[in-house]
Amino acid sequence: MKTPIIIFDLMDTIVVDPFYTLFPKYFNMPLKELYKIKNPNIWPLFEIGKVTEEEYFQQFFLPNSGHQLEDGETLKEAVFAAYSYIDEMEQLLAELKDLNFKLWIHSNYSFWFEEVRKRLSLDRFFQGYSVSYKTALRKPDPTAYQVTLSMIGLEAKNCIFIDDRAENIRAAKAVGLNAIQFINAKELKIELKQYIK
Repeated sequence: MKTPIIIFDLMDTIVVDPFYTLFPKYFNMPLKELYKIKNPNIWPLFEIGKVTEEEYFQQFFLPNSGHQLEDGETLKEAVFAAYSYIDEMEQLLAELKDLNFKLWIHSNYSFWFEEVRKRLSLDRFFQGYSVSYKTALRKPDPTAYQVTLSMIGLEAKNCIFIDDRAENIRAAKAVGLNAIQFINAKELKIELKQYIK
């Protein structure tokens, strides 16, 4: 393999997902309780642009939950303020760029991705972005990977895909991608050594 393209997932691979830490504090309830009353279907629809931001806020809780999101803008600002790199990932991205790897992002995320991109200066590292709010496709749909590969312009065998979710890794391998499940930056660096000459 020539120096491959590395395709990264975003949340919980490069960036700390604010949901798991911020939302329980914001709503003042354990995550387990929040899951019981939160609408599980609305965020995926928001990620592929099928609902607007306003509709996402309006339907954040299940209709029969007795809860309503009163101030979506305040929640959004809290989420934006919470975006941060996973430990040691910013340094690893800089090292990979210095080694002349071309880096891409393939993410299931709403148009809030643009705020992550700006706040964390992702353009320092990444050549391009395949994000579900633009493609209207979510991993692990095989078509989502194929669209990303088409954007990059390379065959799957010449790319490495990195994601924290096992189901996304299985789907990536099924379309022919080299794939590494993300655990932490240190282990990823070890896994990537086989591709560094």
